[in-house]
Amino acid sequence: MQAINLKRVAQVIGLLVDQISDDDLHHSRRIALMAWRVARRLNLPKEDLDDILIGALIHDCGIDSPREYLTIVTNLHWDNEYDHCHRGGEYVGNCTLLKRFSNIVRHHHTPWYRLVDEPISEMEKIKANIIFCVDRGYVGFHSVGQMVGNDSLINHKQDICAPLMTLERGAVSPDILSAFLDVARTDGFWISLNSDFLDSTLSPLNRDIGEDYPITFSQMRNVGTLISRLVDVKSHFTHEHSERVGIISSHLAERLGLDDETIRQLELAALLHDVGKQQAPESVLLKPGSLDDRERAIIKRHTIGTEMILSLLFNDSQVVRWASNHHEKLDGSGYPYGLMAGDLDICSRILTMADIFQALTQERPYRGRMRAMDAVSVVQSMVDKGELDREVFQVVKSDPDFIYELSTQ
Repeated sequence: MQAINLKRVAQVIGLLVDQISDDDLHHSRRIALMAWRVARRLNLPKEDLDDILIGALIHDCGIDSPREYLTIVTNLHWDNEYDHCHRGGEYVGNCTLLKRFSNIVRHHHTPWYRLVDEPISEMEKIKANIIFCVDRGYVGFHSVGQMVGNDSLINHKQDICAPLMTLERGAVSPDILSAFLDVARTDGFWISLNSDFLDSTLSPLNRDIGEDYPITFSQMRNVGTLISRLVDVKSHFTHEHSERVGIISSHLAERLGLDDETIRQLELAALLHDVGKQQAPESVLLKPGSLDDRERAIIKRHTIGTEMILSLLFNDSQVVRWASNHHEKLDGSGYPYGLMAGDLDICSRILTMADIFQALTQERPYRGRMRAMDAVSVVQSMVDKGELDREVFQVVKSDPDFIYELSTQ
């Protein structure tokens, strides 16, 4: 059984949510810091301060498009504003590790006068309404920042709070609103939200990272599915690709006689191998034509992004290594580190084979999908050049139609 840290999971989810938009507005991290400061002003206990930090980091995990992300951070109200709350509540509710935050996520846009009648605990109501309050306060922060620049925000504190004060009476608990306005009077509250200071300010709050939770593979896969779904929001083919790479990798590993635990770990690595692509702009991910040199350089960064993100989740784990090795080649011609055959174990080789075969047989913005034997021919040439593992390829070649079905059905 593995162990995983709850705060680190929340950090990764918040980071990936913020990267859904090409303009990373640090929304999730800013809401987390704002909510934590309000909760502290309300004298909530330490465990509840930790929970408000986690709940705020993941509160927008139900966003389903870059456009919705921008709508959320720039508007007080809009049509269907509760949709992302309900989706997020469902996603979190299906994730055993995060399930206890599902009501907070589901109700982070529910006004206080409606929350009081909801069949959830009093503390869940308080936490959800704190996030609601600071989330609406962020609208003023973003709007004023766009007009005057973040360096001058402290000269416009009343303007920042003005949109929040236009909410209907009772939308925010009087105690929570009072706590927010109290901390919002200080310069430090707004200065700490500047991108130059944000992560440094959050760091002490995450330093006491808390205990690692024991977690089964099934539970870890729930986390992986939630994370990969966030990547899917920005690039719809990436999540499907990762799911298929996991299925193909598991089949190849089983045929090659790997043990069950290794196969499960490899499937998880495959599911998460492309999370670093969240950092790439939509214009590159969804470009219908060939990438130029600059765009290829941007895409190449995703392997390091995957390594860094997964390193937050897994401490010294082979999952990180396998996932970040998926563009390495046996002859040293791959990236990001130009590893050689002696550096690449069988799981790295399997995942690379599965990744290439699935990519060739999946329809992409810039080309249609290849037929099975055409994909086999491309992979064969890479094997003959010494780039890919011949033993793994023999499993593909022995039943290409079945592998193709795993890749496309």
